[in-house]
Amino acid sequence: MRALAVNPELRFQKVLDFKAALLEGKKADDPKTVLRKRMTRRGFIIGGSVLLVGAASGIGWLLWDNYEKNKTLENTKVENDSISIWLPATGDATEQQAQLDLWRGLCDEFIAETKENENNGKPTITIDIQAKPVAEYAAALNDAAANETLPTIFVTDHSDAGILDHAAPLDILLKTLQKEEYLFLDRYESIFPTPNRVPLGFDMLTAYGNEIKAAEVLKKQAAGSEQTQEGDEEQASTGATVEIDPEAAEAAGEQILAPALPTLELLFVHEQPITVYKDAYSLFLALYHPELAGEGGVEVTDQESLAKDLRRAELRDQQTAEKTSRQIMAENKPLYLIDFVSAQPEIASAIAGKYRIIQMTNESTFAGMFRQCCGVSTTASENQQNAAMLFLIYMMRNYAQNTLHVQNKNAMPINLKAFTDFWVSKPDLAFLADLDSKQESVSFPTLDRPELKRFTDDFYNEIVLPKVEYEDVTKFVASFTQAETPE
Repeated sequence: MRALAVNPELRFQKVLDFKAALLEGKKADDPKTVLRKRMTRRGFIIGGSVLLVGAASGIGWLLWDNYEKNKTLENTKVENDSISIWLPATGDATEQQAQLDLWRGLCDEFIAETKENENNGKPTITIDIQAKPVAEYAAALNDAAANETLPTIFVTDHSDAGILDHAAPLDILLKTLQKEEYLFLDRYESIFPTPNRVPLGFDMLTAYGNEIKAAEVLKKQAAGSEQTQEGDEEQASTGATVEIDPEAAEAAGEQILAPALPTLELLFVHEQPITVYKDAYSLFLALYHPELAGEGGVEVTDQESLAKDLRRAELRDQQTAEKTSRQIMAENKPLYLIDFVSAQPEIASAIAGKYRIIQMTNESTFAGMFRQCCGVSTTASENQQNAAMLFLIYMMRNYAQNTLHVQNKNAMPINLKAFTDFWVSKPDLAFLADLDSKQESVSFPTLDRPELKRFTDDFYNEIVLPKVEYEDVTKFVASFTQAETPE
């Protein structure tokens, strides 16, 4: 039957097979059986081919996915390009120019370094940097965002929260960095809700105790309240200061100025006014009144307590008040000045040897604030974004961090080596020596809390500057109290 099959492909294909079937009596499959076996064999071949193609596609996808997950700037080709930077500048025109010159110098160093390494695959990047007054910075960014003309790199510290919608992801930058070489970057994902900015520095809240004022307090307490009042009036009318022996000042510092301030009440235990530097005010409030920095906005849970604390703190602004907090410290007036750790060099120059740093904590938690958080524009090309990230990595390296913060006192370095250089050169800051091992104790309560900033700004503008009666403080606090939602 197989020899007579209609389909030639089902007949014997070899003469020897046909001969064996006839002469040796070997059993030959009938045409239907031959057809079934061939179809089965073809099915296996086709199925195997599909599996091989699928496996190859799967492996390719896994390789691509693995590449994307581990993509860094070191394995990303960056072409020659140009980027732009807008820098928020503070102070008068001379101070703003000095800040711009500092950044331009670092930009020139970066450009020179990339040119030197051009033969090693490094791109040549040119940078256009502009300084804008900090008071105009947020509005300028908003206008640029609306017109899709944002600079490649912008600073988010002095901008509206909405500008973060125009900041590109920085995953590649974060994967390129060795996080253990930087403070707080191991906690990056828990601190920043989205990976679209990177800080170049940070600061921490602290109190500066005035030993000379402490000695005055002891002297007046010994003289009695009546004489103290008369002395205050005489001192106010003549402008004279109380002469204090240096040894007496140091002894008074030991007795009155506590080494740590775990509670806010210790600040006011001697019923002396304290001065809070304006830039530090929101952080000061957030440390001791955490309800003001909740995710839902400002929520006043105890109006009386908050109003009491607001009344007792004097608030000064370097650019708009009659005297800066540092000038007031130099005149020996406040017992405590609440400011940032980075202010230590200026405080030291104001009252050298007559102050002490007092760590401010609330249940062992320190209050920190990031400085110069930089974002990269989504409107920039992919290559420009990568070039911008190369520059930001350069700004986080030891040399740039030393230039920015150790030499020019902008903030404290985020780079761990530069941070060590920062505190080692200042014996008064030795308490920072173990910060690397207790990074978890530093919180950043004012980060992405625009309502808290509005609260402190409104308080300053409506209460402090007009010098209104402080019974109005209670009314101000009440205006921020969130009404309870009816059940």
